Formats: sequence, C-alpha cells, structure tokens
Amino acid sequence: AALFYYAGHGIQVKNQNYSTIQVDATRPSGGSATTIPQQAFTVSTSPGTAINDAIQVAKQALQGMVFLPRGTYLTSSPLVIDGPVRLVGESCYGTVLKGIGITGYVLSLVGVNFAEVSNLTLHGNDGTTTDLLQFNNAAQSVVRDVLIQNARNGIVLTGTSWSNLCERVIHNGHLTGTGLTFSSCHGAQYTFTGCTFGGSYGF
Repeated sequence: AALFYYAGHGIQVKNQNYSTIQVDATRPSGGSATTIPQQAFTVSTSPGTAINDAIQVAKQALQGMVFLPRGTYLTSSPLVIDGPVRLVGESCYGTVLKGIGITGYVLSLVGVNFAEVSNLTLHGNDGTTTDLLQFNNAAQSVVRDVLIQNARNGIVLTGTSWSNLCERVIHNGHLTGTGLTFSSCHGAQYTFTGCTFGGSYGF
C-alpha cells in the first residue's frame, strides 16, 4: 500500500502504487484540503504557494504525486521541483499553469533525480520576461504531454544534466524567444520524442 497525503490531513493508506497530494489552491490559514473547483483562480488565492507547499510534502514521500485537477491556476510565484516528485495534471488541455508577472521560470526542475511533469499546459500570459520550464542539473526526469504557450522562451536546459526525456512536448502558442534553449549545458543528455518546438527565433 502507498501513502496518500492531503494538505491539512493526516496519512491515509490506499491500495495504489503512488502517493498523491490533493492541492487546495484556496488554502485558508489552518484550513483543510478541499477538491479544487473547475475554475480560474485569482492571484490573491496563492495557488502557486499551495502547489509549492504540496511539492515539498510530496518530496518526503519519494516520488509522491501532486495532482492538479482540470482548471486554470494563476501563479505569481515560480514553481520549483527540487525532489523526486510527479506534478501531474488531469490533461494537457484541461490543466493550465499560468505564470502572472513572473521574471524567470514558471516551473523549474532543480538538482533533482526522478521527477516528472505531465498532462498540463504551461502558459506565460504573454510575459516578455517569463520563461516556461527549466531543467537545471536535473537527471533521469521526464516531461510528457505538456503544451507550452505565450511566453519568452519555452524550455531552457542549463547545468549538468543527464538521461532526461521530453516526450510529446508541443509548442502551440506564441513565443517571443526560442522554443528550446541550451544554456551552459555540461555533459547534458536529453531524449526528445514526438516534440514540436518553435518561437520567433526557432531553437
């Protein structure tokens, strides 16, 4: 049996092979988790903070999963995966992480092994200083079934990384920079399968 974590709740044992965190994007102080309604959240409800908190709990579960139901999550806080965590949406068209006024990355995989991002859209809200996804010293991690839209750069690869997989990552919205950028990569090894990248400056 695996452990299921819910924000504001204790541990429940379920007959599944992964750990799940049900993120409560409204998350009042001291409140318990609730199912996220299918709606767009405003920045004032701090979904980015809730998701980052959930990622930290999932990290303790070793490949725990943060599941984001269908909806649009507006975040002014950069999201960081720095442990073996699976960040999974309901579908690549149904779950949207939209960065609002972010300078830098909407989502970063930093110094991590065995992370996963899948089944969601990363949207930059047309930010001219907003990039969508960074691999920074990441290894044996997967980005799968992800759409990238409306930002400066799509995916930026930095640092020393190896054995990472990008599968069915599709650029289908305007980028003012590049769809895929290699920046100061050392000994990097990536596999791209079924991906489409573009941008004003190509790769």
